[in-house]
Amino acid sequence: IQQRQAREMFNQADLGELLGNVGQYRENMVSRQGNLTCVLTQLQLLDSLGNINMESYSKDAMAVLLSNTPVGSDAVYIEKLTSGFGKCHKLSSSWPKASDSSQMAKQLVFFECAKKTEDDMCKKFLLKVWLESMFQDVAVADLGDSGDVYDAAATAVAAMYSAAPAERRFVDDFFWQQSTF
Repeated sequence: IQQRQAREMFNQADLGELLGNVGQYRENMVSRQGNLTCVLTQLQLLDSLGNINMESYSKDAMAVLLSNTPVGSDAVYIEKLTSGFGKCHKLSSSWPKASDSSQMAKQLVFFECAKKTEDDMCKKFLLKVWLESMFQDVAVADLGDSGDVYDAAATAVAAMYSAAPAERRFVDDFFWQQSTF
């Protein structure tokens, strides 16, 4: 009975309005995508054909871009960051062609991956700096297996969290974990 009542509430005018809204939504998306592509091309993140411009994500480009930041003089950081960008490019390049908008999908995959790579490396850098300030007599690289100071910092903090009492982890989660909403 409820389904029939719901169907009776909508008529042909409602359907026409819905179709119009869907059409307007599609037009807006095409316009936004075009504007975004233009901006990304102007920023030289895409080339003139709409492909990811990996030169903008190279070691040289990152060294220049980050030169006035705390990580700018850290060759290991820049190497890990650009290696991550390379993995993002490989992932996006292998993304299956599903439709006419597959180039946009590949761009989206790359840029989302690149943002996560930047975020991950930034967090690891901050963890490294924090550990160095807390444990001045210990080389952070000695805390991990690979000798990679950034992975070692993340591993050390994960171990500290894991070893903490449940009550402390609860408080830490309250203040530092991402929202679950």
